[in-house]
Amino acid sequence: MTFMPDVMGGIDISAAIRSQEPTLVACLQSKARDGRLIEALGTVAARFGERLAVYVIEEGENPGLRSRLNILGTPTILLFHGGKERDRFLGEAEPGALCSFVQQGLGPATS
Repeated sequence: MTFMPDVMGGIDISAAIRSQEPTLVACLQSKARDGRLIEALGTVAARFGERLAVYVIEEGENPGLRSRLNILGTPTILLFHGGKERDRFLGEAEPGALCSFVQQGLGPATS
């Protein structure tokens, strides 16, 4: 069974990204259109378990998100830790590439 990330809609994610805990936020144009990426995010969520919060946001559900997070296009995946953006991944990604992205962004402590 694949663990699926939380899907947030119509709420402000400010508290999640200000958290001291590692947080991955995927801003997608459309959850239906980006189904393969949602599956890859589920793989990341399963691999990192409770050590990483994973959120999927459809940009139309969260007005102002693009400007607030300086998102120029979708999909954009943002990695936050300690309340600060650590890194961002632009475009489609396979599960292995996303796992490597998170591992590199958070360092060896998340292995």
